[in-house]
Amino acid sequence: MNRNEAIIRRYVDELNDRNLAILDEVVSPSVIFGPDETLSLKEYRQLIVARIELLPGYHVTIDRASANGDEVSIQWTYRGKDQSTGEEVVGNAASAYRIVDGRIVEVRSLPGDTSN
Repeated sequence: MNRNEAIIRRYVDELNDRNLAILDEVVSPSVIFGPDETLSLKEYRQLIVARIELLPGYHVTIDRASANGDEVSIQWTYRGKDQSTGEEVVGNAASAYRIVDGRIVEVRSLPGDTSN
């Protein structure tokens, strides 16, 4: 595992543990998110917190990861509870991160299937 993949794995683990301080440590003050949106670290934090709060018990498992230079791609599965029904929601997605000097500067994700 290279250094950048280790950063992403730690980032996911810390967020699963609700340690939001990891964002200050490994996310750039400005992040390219999605196709062309630039977010401040504060805006990116709000996005992450909203995702966690949307599905209580939200947890991400990295199913597959690969690193090439400053890019790390992961396929991942998430689980959480639907607030309105209490049923478990399971979904998958793929994300690509670009890391510069140990900090995430770009995140692009594609949703996969969701089931409950």
